[in-house]
Amino acid sequence: MNSAKLNTVILVSVILLITGLFSIFTELRREKVCTDLAVATIVRIDRKSSRTDTKYRLVIKYTYNDKEYSKKGKYITQKPPYKANDIIPIKVNPKNPSEYYTDYEITLLRNLIFSAVGIVGTISAVIAKIIENKKRHDYY
Repeated sequence: MNSAKLNTVILVSVILLITGLFSIFTELRREKVCTDLAVATIVRIDRKSSRTDTKYRLVIKYTYNDKEYSKKGKYITQKPPYKANDIIPIKVNPKNPSEYYTDYEITLLRNLIFSAVGIVGTISAVIAKIIENKKRHDYY
C-alpha cells in the first residue's frame, strides 16, 4: 500500500475513533444526568429514507413537573418497536427537563463499533506505515 493510501486510512480511522468516543461520552453523560423516570406518548414516528438506509425518529410528548414537552428524537437506523400513541418510559434530566432519553435511542453499541473500527484501523495503518518506512530505510 502506498504512503498516500496509508495516510488516508489513518485519517479515516482516527475520524471514526473520535466520532465513536465523542458519541459514547455524550450518551454516557446523558444517562448520568437524565435520572427521573417519566412516561411519554409517541405522537408519531418520522421516517427518512436514502439510497443506502432508512432512519427513524420518535416524536414524543410528555409532562414533567406540570409542564408539557414535545420533542423530536434523533434519527437512528434501528426500526422502533413502537407505534403512534404508544406510552413509553423515558428518563428526564431534572435540571433541564427538555433533555431526555429513551432506551430505544441509546446507540452505545454502534458507537463502540465505530470506536473499535477506528482503533483497529489506526493501529493497522500505523503498523503498515512503520513497516513501509523500515523497508524504505533498509533499501537505501
